[in-house]
Amino acid sequence: MGSPNFNTHDNLKVFDKPLNINHFHTRRLILKESILGLHERLIAVNNFNKQFSKEFGKTGKKIGHTLKIRKPNAFTVREGPTMGTPSAVDEETTMIRFGSQLGVDFNLSSVEQRLEFRNLSHQVIQPSMSRLSAEVERRALQMIHQIPNAHVCRHKGELDFRNLLQADQLLNSHLTPRNEPRVALLNPDDQMNFVSSIKGQFEDSGKVSRGYREGLLGTTAGYRFYVHTMIPDYIDPVTPIVLRARETDTTTLPRFIKRKEKDGEMMTLLRDVQSALTRVPTDENIRIGQVFYANPFVWCHRETKQPLDKRVQLVVRDLEKDGDGKILKIWLTPDLVFEGPRQNAVVNPARTTEPFHLESILAEAEEHKGRKYRQSLLFHRDAFCYLSKALPKVGGTHRSSMESFDGINARFISDYDTEKDVMLHRFDIYIGFGLLNPHYACRILTPV
Repeated sequence: MGSPNFNTHDNLKVFDKPLNINHFHTRRLILKESILGLHERLIAVNNFNKQFSKEFGKTGKKIGHTLKIRKPNAFTVREGPTMGTPSAVDEETTMIRFGSQLGVDFNLSSVEQRLEFRNLSHQVIQPSMSRLSAEVERRALQMIHQIPNAHVCRHKGELDFRNLLQADQLLNSHLTPRNEPRVALLNPDDQMNFVSSIKGQFEDSGKVSRGYREGLLGTTAGYRFYVHTMIPDYIDPVTPIVLRARETDTTTLPRFIKRKEKDGEMMTLLRDVQSALTRVPTDENIRIGQVFYANPFVWCHRETKQPLDKRVQLVVRDLEKDGDGKILKIWLTPDLVFEGPRQNAVVNPARTTEPFHLESILAEAEEHKGRKYRQSLLFHRDAFCYLSKALPKVGGTHRSSMESFDGINARFISDYDTEKDVMLHRFDIYIGFGLLNPHYACRILTPV
């Protein structure tokens, strides 16, 4: 008769591999548990487009900091059998320029490494991945300040089903795809008000507990709803400004407005603002991330070029100043195009006599000037992209492991400190974020 088996953990598996608790937990075991813990906490990033990660640094080559992504071409339609002037293949690109190496470091004594793996995961691995995922999500959601589409909840001053559909209209007007459910990231206050306004339209009770564990509220109106606590607020200047041009001709753009490339992206440039505007903007009434209506322009249908009943919205991306701090140039996105295959805006037929002016989207909310607004975010997967590439394996050590899982590439390195009898561990990821189609996203503002 064989000796009895007193090991009660024979069936404990990680990635379908049995765990022997009588030995130190291996680097690969800790790495796999870490990458799973990180992945399940990335609510926003897991809903971004990840297909470009394979281009973000080629295997065996130096990892770069810039990725150029090609955008679809635009064409015009002719009528009749006679061939007209062929449309030039006017290809545009967008540049993803930033990458960040993030990681967490921790030490484990020999005694701690012999702990039951569930305890080690609960005490060390999961808390470290929770902190890392929070930093990744925080950085990713800073892109909300680059989104021009914005809807202010003026109906009841809180997010309800009507306000959601009004924000959804902005996405539809820009032909945001419906090939898959769109995503709604709601801050906790908006989530409370929204769920109260649509009682009974979410998932059945059998799915509620699982959904809340994953951060998913449910699906309705073509959206998957999540609660998110790291969406930054929108703070409007104390004195919102209306920037009026001295020129009154609205048949073309004023001379001080130019479509120009900056940092690999086409933008709308307002130059010579000290002389071109009737009122000079200052840091007190304009800031990066602020959204303006560009009057008297409205968006046009991207395919038919017919005017839409949606005023053009531009977001401030950069401010250029002189040595005295005076604002000389204002960079806004998106770029305005008034003719050709890429035309996206026209003069509002009902407001042709108005001079060009930028008006804060909160200019009508007099009682809310200078107040803070909570933000929620609606978007399609192709609005944002997430990039990840494995860092090079460190030479000179055999204690280095690499792992990939659903777009997350991680490196885990261990070393032993003989003096203190501890194992030194570091977990690293190399990531980047970028905007693919800003019009495929819309922020929702509700006053605090």
